[in-house]
Amino acid sequence: LRSRNVRAPLIWRRVLSTSDGRKMPREVVAAMREGDGVSYQDAMKAALAKEGEGAKAPPRLGPRLRAELGEGESVELYDQIVSSRGKVGSKAGFEAVNDDGSLAGPWNAMLAASPAIGAAVERLANACRHETSVPMELLEVGILTIATMRKCDFEWFAHEKIATNVAGLKAATIGGIKNRVPPQDLPEASDAQKALYAYAIELETTHRISDATHLAALRAVGNSERTLADFVFTIGLYSQVAFVLNAFQVPLPPGTPKPFPE
Repeated sequence: LRSRNVRAPLIWRRVLSTSDGRKMPREVVAAMREGDGVSYQDAMKAALAKEGEGAKAPPRLGPRLRAELGEGESVELYDQIVSSRGKVGSKAGFEAVNDDGSLAGPWNAMLAASPAIGAAVERLANACRHETSVPMELLEVGILTIATMRKCDFEWFAHEKIATNVAGLKAATIGGIKNRVPPQDLPEASDAQKALYAYAIELETTHRISDATHLAALRAVGNSERTLADFVFTIGLYSQVAFVLNAFQVPLPPGTPKPFPE
C-alpha cells in the first residue's frame, strides 16, 4: 500500500493513518458485528460499496476522436467503421458516431486496441455480416441470443433494431429470446429460427453441442456445413464483442433504458 502507483480505498487510508493499532477499517468491523455470520470478505465488499455510493465512475475508455488519431491505421479504421457501420446503424435506427465525434458501441474499443487487432476484428465483423451464407434473420437470432446470455446492453440495443428494421424478425420472437423462453416455445418463430436459437443457447451454456442439436441446426440451414460454420464464427465473434462491451461498461445512448438492468 506504500506504492506510488497504488491508491488505497478511503476506508483503508483511514486505517493506515490511525495510530491506535487497529488492523481493520471501522466500517468493516461494524458490518461484521451487525451481520450474523458476515464474513470479512463480504463485510469489506459492503464497506467499499457504501463508500462508492453516489460517486460516478469515469468512463473506462476515453473517447477516440478522429482529429486526435493522427495519420495511419487508426484513422483508416475510424473512417472504415463510420462508412460501413454508420450505414447499417442509420438503416436500423441508431448512430455509430456520438455527438462528440467518438465512435459508439464496440468501435471506440477497436480504436483503443492496437491498430492491427482493432482492424482485424472489424474485418471479421464486416465479413460475418456482408460475406456470409447465413440468412440475416438467422444471424440476428444468434446474435440476440448471445446478447441475452451475456446480458450485454449495447449489443442488444443495436441488434434489436437491426433484427426489427432490417432482418424482419417478429417482435414476439425477439421478446421470447430476451425472456429466454425454451426453444420449442419461441413465439412466431420458424423451425429454422428455433433450431439455431437452441444451438446458440446450448453452445453458450454448456460449451458443447450435442449430436441432436447439431443435426437439427444443419437441417435448418439446408444441410450446408458452410452455412453452419459461418453461423458459429458469427456468434463466436459476438461473444467476443459482448466481452469487450461489458468489460469496458460501454454506455448506451443518453436516455436509453438498460435492456438488462442489474
